[in-house]
Amino acid sequence: GSVGRSEFFRCCSAMAMDGGTARILTMLSVLAVLVSVDVSPAFLRYFLIVMVSMRVILDIGQYLTPHESMKNRFEKVSKPNSSPRTYRAPESISVYSPSSSSSNARNAYNASRTPPHYGVNSPPATVPSKFATFTSTPIKAVPSVHHVSPYSDIQYRPSVREEGQPHYAEHDVDELALHDLALQELHDQRISLRAIEMHSQRIRCLIAQDILRPLCASLRQNDADLIELRKTLGKDASFAQSVVGTRLGSCDPSNAVEIAAYVREYLGSVPELQTLIVARNELDFFLNIPRCAEDTPTGFDASLTFPSEYVRERVEKLSRDSLMNDYHWDQGAPFKGKSWSSDIAPTDTQLLLHIFARWIDTQVQPRGSFSKSYITYRPSHIPAKKMMAPIMIEQVSVVPPYFTIRTKDPAGKVKISHPLPGRHVLFNTLALFIHHVNRYYNGQVCRSRLSLLAKSWSARAALQQIDDVDDDEDPESDVD
Repeated sequence: GSVGRSEFFRCCSAMAMDGGTARILTMLSVLAVLVSVDVSPAFLRYFLIVMVSMRVILDIGQYLTPHESMKNRFEKVSKPNSSPRTYRAPESISVYSPSSSSSNARNAYNASRTPPHYGVNSPPATVPSKFATFTSTPIKAVPSVHHVSPYSDIQYRPSVREEGQPHYAEHDVDELALHDLALQELHDQRISLRAIEMHSQRIRCLIAQDILRPLCASLRQNDADLIELRKTLGKDASFAQSVVGTRLGSCDPSNAVEIAAYVREYLGSVPELQTLIVARNELDFFLNIPRCAEDTPTGFDASLTFPSEYVRERVEKLSRDSLMNDYHWDQGAPFKGKSWSSDIAPTDTQLLLHIFARWIDTQVQPRGSFSKSYITYRPSHIPAKKMMAPIMIEQVSVVPPYFTIRTKDPAGKVKISHPLPGRHVLFNTLALFIHHVNRYYNGQVCRSRLSLLAKSWSARAALQQIDDVDDDEDPESDVD
């Protein structure tokens, strides 16, 4: 009885109940056991008398000599803390009220942004301004029994850049303006913020589960076939002594890329190897990411590509989980002991956009027409180019990545749509692009229906049109 009213029963039965209820249930259980074993009524009567007597004695003893913990608890309740406490927000906290009139233009934006759904390196959302306003000046806090939040010493960062990336001071005002512009465009199209976020998450799962994982499985299978081919050809004595056999035998037996290069160059005309060579060319089609070039029609130079070894390693790492937790929207990963830079390797955003486009290229006719017609690169200081398709994704910035969607109506008028900027700009762009294709262009790209390109039900749901907001629902209700 002195240990506590419910701790014993809470630990033993994993149930939270008051002590009286727990004891009554225990007594009833004991009585049921005694009745089931055919105990005499006299024994049951003596047992009840003993239990009631013990209960009365324990209650009287606790009333006369209360436990020290209960005594301290009663004293705290009867004597509330009369001295006001002064609270000073830590210097590492950077939280501002949306209604505060600060000179910094990003304060309202920082406070209004909520952490992403994907839960990587982001603290919980901030407290609305109608409940509390945190500043650097000391304020008097009302005495409370609540504990201090474990996130009080964490600096909140909006989901517009990775934590490891430098501060883009020259893009701050543009990001704020683009965010407001994108919200206004979503409101005009009767699309809620919650709907665009849910559709972006579906596209993220589509890329991870239906594109990256099958691609990695095909790469591993093709590597095994090439290594097995080298072993088989090496067993032939006449072939091993030839010039081609000597060169093939000199390459690394575990390096499938080097073996594929030799097979493609010296054995490309062998009919028995055509299937293997064609499969390797299809996979290299995914791994060769072109660099941006302003003087080309599409903005990309296919003759200048990023290292395929880096792309292979990055794809393998991103495909390990369904949500690509290692995804960095405005940077990549170190390569060969060097830190990442845009000159060495592409950003994860550019990498995933390329693989998504190649995935569609392999399923439409003519092959590769989607990347050439629907995706282009054009910096903001270059005049707009002629549109190769009625709708296209236009990359206007590499670091930090940002895109626009250009659409052309039957009259020839071009309209530009702006997706939400930030960490999920790629998935927001693809969600808006797929929505426009399904709503205004009969769901077709390159004369193929977009929703039929996916095999699984979840992937087809990601390629569908975003549900519009009902007339009685406010599109901006999720923003607050």
